[in-house]
Parts: sequence; C-alpha cells; structure tokens
Amino acid sequence: MILARVGDDVAFGCENLGVPASEIWVRVDEALEEVGLRLPRRTPTSHLSGGQKQRLSLAGVLAMRPGIVLLDEPTANLDPDGVAEVRDAVARLVERTGSTLVVVEHRTEVWAGLVDRVVVLEPGAGVRTDGPPEVVLAERDLLRQGVWIPGERPTSPDVLRERRGRCS
Repeated sequence: MILARVGDDVAFGCENLGVPASEIWVRVDEALEEVGLRLPRRTPTSHLSGGQKQRLSLAGVLAMRPGIVLLDEPTANLDPDGVAEVRDAVARLVERTGSTLVVVEHRTEVWAGLVDRVVVLEPGAGVRTDGPPEVVLAERDLLRQGVWIPGERPTSPDVLRERRGRCS
C-alpha cells in the first residue's frame, strides 16, 4: 500500500505512467471490479483485510495494463479464503489482459492449474528442473528435496530442520 485510500492507491501507478487524468478513474473502477473489491474509492486502505490488500495491489497492477505480472509469494499469510480470492483475481487479470504471469511461490497447488511452466531452482544457483506442471510436479524426488508439490508437503527430518534453521 502506498496511499491511504483505495482509489488513490490504484491510481498511483497510472499517474506515474502518465495516463491521461480522464482515463485514470475509469481504469481504477474497472480494476477494482475485476479483482472483486467492490468498495468505495475513499475506503481507507488501513481497514482492509490481508486478502483485500493483496487484491488491491493486483488492482493497481491491472490498472496499469502490464505485459508481464511478477508475483512473489502473493498468498503468503492468507487464510484459505484469502488464498482463493487472490488466485481467482490473478486468473481473471491474466485472462483479461493476456499478460505473462511469473509466480514465485511454495504453494504450488494453488497455481498449478493456471501456469503452463514450472521452474524449480537449485539451492544457491541454477535450474533443477523446468517444464510443464504435470511433468515437473510429478517428480517424486522434489518432495525429498523440500519442494512442495500439490497434495503433499516435504516431511523429511533434514528438510524440516533446515527450514526451522532459516526461520529462527
């Protein structure tokens, strides 16, 4: 969030891109509707839930009409309903704009039906595997390496210990 009111926050990117003033508020209203945030433009951003804040950020992106959308852990710290709201808003955004979507995420099951390519990076550097989701996410050794795959979570003691070490 950059500004104190919902409408102003969505308009911010358009203003920086030099979008004509007559077009900005049309884009703001369209973007808010597209992400399912049916709130007055004057609504304080501080009154929004976590999922609403994520969707507000998406509305700001959508209003700018980008060619590529890069999201880093867009569903972090959200409850299941918030995750679904954000994922659905992203799906609508990509469908409507035709934008390229790049998502950095550990909740692979949320995005598996939306992406057409999965790239798993090696710790430190490099690419571990790259390909269609149904091929990459079927690799069972990924689970042993700590990669979350749909329907399963890494459970090896080494992986769990390493994660706790990074979080402390």
